[in-house]
Amino acid sequence: MADNSPDTLFAKLMIGADRALSLLEDGLMGFAALALSATGIVLVVDVGLRYLANAPMQWTYDFVANYLMAAAFFFAVSQTLRKRQHISIDLFPRMGPQRLVHATHALGMVLALALFAAMAYQGLLSTHKSFVDQEHIIGGISWPVWISKIFWPVGLSVLCLRIGLNILLHSAHACGVRVPDIGSASLAPHKTDNEL
Repeated sequence: MADNSPDTLFAKLMIGADRALSLLEDGLMGFAALALSATGIVLVVDVGLRYLANAPMQWTYDFVANYLMAAAFFFAVSQTLRKRQHISIDLFPRMGPQRLVHATHALGMVLALALFAAMAYQGLLSTHKSFVDQEHIIGGISWPVWISKIFWPVGLSVLCLRIGLNILLHSAHACGVRVPDIGSASLAPHKTDNEL
């Protein structure tokens, strides 16, 4: 007979939410990897044309700085938190009771959610304004600005979803609810460079 206790139902819901969010994060990370690869290719071709043929591509800087690097950064932030590859202090989880540490992590995540949600909202407003005003980059090619800005609210919105899931997981741990060990809300020490 299946265990339908609240702890088990909550755990199943959290596992499902983590899987769905992980798929979205993996897709964005794939796009970020493509953007970073394209950056390298475009820069190598531009340098080659500049020094071998004395014919640099006029659009390279604007395209790389405003589109490719923005996508590479903002689309990678949520997966970075999920895999716990961000900067953090591991000293405190080893010193206190696990439930208290989870409670302090939940509080920290609430503060982070407020900050990143405000940033995502401002990014959305900025993207909308650029779209409505039909802003374009002045340069060799008149690139639309809103496309470069859309990476900001999309990436940070997915980060907010990950932070929200972490808040639920840390809060459940703090309240003594049995929750599966989902990596982004783990208290295990971060892996070193040699363990990655």
